[in-house]
Amino acid sequence: MLRHGQALQVIQELRLRADEVAARDAAIREINYFRNNLSRMDYDQYEEQGYPIGSGLVEGSCKFVVGKRFKGNGMRWKRQDNARVLRVRVEKLNGTLQNYFKPQSRKWTLNAYAA
Repeated sequence: MLRHGQALQVIQELRLRADEVAARDAAIREINYFRNNLSRMDYDQYEEQGYPIGSGLVEGSCKFVVGKRFKGNGMRWKRQDNARVLRVRVEKLNGTLQNYFKPQSRKWTLNAYAA
């Protein structure tokens, strides 16, 4: 029903059946969730415009970006390094890695090699 633009009908049916469930308080919380988020439930319009309405796309992307990089066999990561590595991975996948790293000129000295 939500996918067909009938969110109000869903709320009405939930209200009619709230007294039939054992956990009435939980049912009321769910009804209130739908009421409070009604303006975001235009799934029929989102689909018509070509937007994905499920979480699969986001979950799959997270698995691809994060899981493949951080969960390989034998990999061990320090929490503080994860954000840095993840940022570089996202830049690479977006094709913007060259812009992310700014070239730095190296300062070579002869003193290090003088004997």
